[in-house]
Amino acid sequence: MTEYRVIDRRTNVETILSQLTGQIGEAKTEYLRRMTEVVVRASPVDTGTYMESHDLNTTRTGGRGTESSHGKERGQSRDQFASVAIEKLNAQIDAAPKDWEQLFFRNQSVHAPLVEYGGAKMPVIYAPYQTARSLAKRIAEQVVEDLKNG
Repeated sequence: MTEYRVIDRRTNVETILSQLTGQIGEAKTEYLRRMTEVVVRASPVDTGTYMESHDLNTTRTGGRGTESSHGKERGQSRDQFASVAIEKLNAQIDAAPKDWEQLFFRNQSVHAPLVEYGGAKMPVIYAPYQTARSLAKRIAEQVVEDLKNG
């Protein structure tokens, strides 16, 4: 009988696998950050409610949005609200469990379905989540390529 240790410290396999594990975690985080950029940049700003209502969660949640723009000033600054939304989502990414298998972007504004799918009150369809979903594979490939290149 012949045998050998698969993970042998003399061949640095353990170190390589450890580094790979770290790179996978780094890739997942970077992927989420880039997806966050897409979602936020594709989002409309009027009162800022929609951008403020982006969230990241480890479970799917149903129901209706609870955040209303009623009574808020219109014509708000895109850059200001985008910056705050990105910071909020990045903080949620940092706080997410490191072993996550699923994360969900969601929006808790009452008008989120109109923004995503359109309707009589929203003739322009912004579709930030559909946009991000359509770019997901390309973003993942770019993250992997960037990690390879270093």
